[in-house]
Amino acid sequence: MALIEVYEEQYLGLVKGINEKLDKLSSVPPSSERWNGMIKAIEQDIQVAEEIQSKLDMEVRRLKGDSKMAFQTRCKQYRIDIGVCKETLETHTRQTRASRDPNADREELFSGATANGNSEEYRINLTKSADQRSRMVNATSRLEASSDRLKESRRIAEETEMIGADIMQDLRQQRETLLHTRDSAKEIEENLSQSRKVMKAMFRRIAQNRRVMYGVAIAAIVLVVGVLALRFSPRGSVEEEP
Repeated sequence: MALIEVYEEQYLGLVKGINEKLDKLSSVPPSSERWNGMIKAIEQDIQVAEEIQSKLDMEVRRLKGDSKMAFQTRCKQYRIDIGVCKETLETHTRQTRASRDPNADREELFSGATANGNSEEYRINLTKSADQRSRMVNATSRLEASSDRLKESRRIAEETEMIGADIMQDLRQQRETLLHTRDSAKEIEENLSQSRKVMKAMFRRIAQNRRVMYGVAIAAIVLVVGVLALRFSPRGSVEEEP
């Protein structure tokens, strides 16, 4: 998994946890020990999420092509998500301070406006914050789905690459087998050529021996005929009489 995907997965997990804690915060008694602990935990998570967001921005700058544009769009939404989380947390904090000291809250939040107007503005702020968080949750869900699809596409690409590597390995082995077969065929052809030369030499020697035998036979026949001719000729018969 690429480093940018690790950061993105960590960020999405943090934002999901922050939203779950913010949803639970409304059911916790304000200013209680549990409430204060949840506020601190959310603040720490937001700080960590902002650090991961900075790392994501650095990794995005190193990308090129279409993937860079896609991650830039997602990082822009991530920054909006962080802002909504911080605004929602601030709204809960203001609400708690207002319940403890309404006068101080009016001075801090509404800058000298009337109490009725301040209450209406405070309600509007809460409504806006809830709407923003709802949109943020939906956007985060869509981003998580897109991230899952991207991971699935990457997994399929990796599997395809592995299959391609296996096919290449098989083809390489088949090529080596064919080369070995070709070398064996060449060796057999050379042996056959050598055998043909030996056979031709043997045939030539047999032919020579046959011609010698024919010559000897003819010479023997001629000699026998000559001897017989001399023996049975008239001159030979006279010489033999006393």
